[in-house]
Amino acid sequence: MEILKLWIHQSDCPFIISSDDFEVRYYHNLIEVNDKTTVKRGYVTAKDSEELQNCLEWLFGSKSLLNHQIYEKCPGFVLMRMDLSHTHAMDLLLKNKGYVVGPFIAEKGKEVWQVGFDDRESMEKFLDSLYPDDYTILRHCTLPAMSEMSEIIGNIEDIVLFVNTIKELTPTERITLKRAIESGYYDQPKKANITELSDAFNISKVAVYKNLKRAEYKIMKALLRLLMNMELNEGGLDENRKKILRRLRD
Repeated sequence: MEILKLWIHQSDCPFIISSDDFEVRYYHNLIEVNDKTTVKRGYVTAKDSEELQNCLEWLFGSKSLLNHQIYEKCPGFVLMRMDLSHTHAMDLLLKNKGYVVGPFIAEKGKEVWQVGFDDRESMEKFLDSLYPDDYTILRHCTLPAMSEMSEIIGNIEDIVLFVNTIKELTPTERITLKRAIESGYYDQPKKANITELSDAFNISKVAVYKNLKRAEYKIMKALLRLLMNMELNEGGLDENRKKILRRLRD
């Protein structure tokens, strides 16, 4: 499966047109697509109530908007449902067997789409059918094959632990580690040293060294647990090796 996140411009989309003319932002988090219409449920926000009202009046007069329902409204904010006829780009998405996989966000005359395809060929045909100037790919990923996904699922607890360990680094540890990586401190040969990092942060070399070591210890400890559990899950180990790995892990 191919997943795309892209900026897209459509001259026939009322949300893109209105976000270009008014200071509004659309966040459509529930999207249904059938043969003839696209149903979007979500939020419209604006800098103030007047701007929001002017935008809604324009929107309700658009021929593309077939139906709407307001669920909740407050100053500068509305939660609503909007049914509209397919845009040209949406027709192309459906024609190439694409589907919606995440929220759409429209602002400043463009819209972020999150869409998926069962194969790369369908994705490439969809992109080829768009004008090159009308889209920018923000992110593209291919979902792992079954064999890879099985390994991920089998180690999911340790993967989550590893990710959470990174998230739980202190701001100082995170900034120091990021700067060290970017400057080439961990490259072979080194492109930066502790003295240069010390000068960059305007703190002592000892302080930089301690910040790095604390971050490294936390990350390496979580990484070691992940690596050992991966080895245990692979099988084919004798009992002595399993005991050693479990003792080191725990």
